[in-house]
Amino acid sequence: MTEPPNAHERKALQNGMLGGPGGENEAQLYVGQKIRDQVIAKGWLERMPDSPAGNRLYRTTEAGRAALKMEAPAKPKRPKLTMLKPRLATLDTRTAKPPPKRRADHE
Repeated sequence: MTEPPNAHERKALQNGMLGGPGGENEAQLYVGQKIRDQVIAKGWLERMPDSPAGNRLYRTTEAGRAALKMEAPAKPKRPKLTMLKPRLATLDTRTAKPPPKRRADHE
């Protein structure tokens, strides 16, 4: 069994279905060349003949539709963040007394 598509691949497949049987314009897939090549290599997306206007068209295959029905991979759980203890002691200026003044002994 193949692995389910990640979020970027899922986005390309969903947008590839919007064009219907005629295919969807390359710009409407909203993914980069690398993701598009990965999805084509997996057989989930296919390149259609160019439109009369010269646009590259893509269409989601039946295998791509089946991949969309797979359960999305679970996001990894993040560890709970905790507060760090301060490295320097804080000084309460309302209750702290100023240090005693030094007397000049060399007078």
